[in-house]
Amino acid sequence: MKILVKMIAVLLLTTPILWADIKYWTGAGGNSLASNPNNWNGSVAPTNNDSVVFDGSALFNSCSWDLNVTLQDWTQTAVYSNTVTILTKYQGQGSFTNLSIQGNVSLANGTWTHATNSGGATAVDCLRVTIGGGLTVSAPAKIN
Repeated sequence: MKILVKMIAVLLLTTPILWADIKYWTGAGGNSLASNPNNWNGSVAPTNNDSVVFDGSALFNSCSWDLNVTLQDWTQTAVYSNTVTILTKYQGQGSFTNLSIQGNVSLANGTWTHATNSGGATAVDCLRVTIGGGLTVSAPAKIN
């Protein structure tokens, strides 16, 4: 009986990961918003537990990350030299206050940044990311 309970517990804990998908950024949707499904290979935007990859399929397309989802992993390959602007806000300034990535982040190229402050004297825009696994930033990638 204990073995059966343990097996069910493991299954329940890993099921979201089993259903996760890998989404490839193309930036071909007519704007730079991550929420636009047409900017992703297969025309489906990432949802909770998906992994995202920015690679050679988007050589000239930057991304404005506006999705308030929890990702599994994030990868920017060496051929992706563009900028990802993460549109997180300070607490009390909007609902998207933290990009959450459960697993690993690998930045081999490109830039992570935040939007220019849109609140005048009030700080509104920030770069806030929580990473549950490892963070690898290889030259020439940078976090600005």
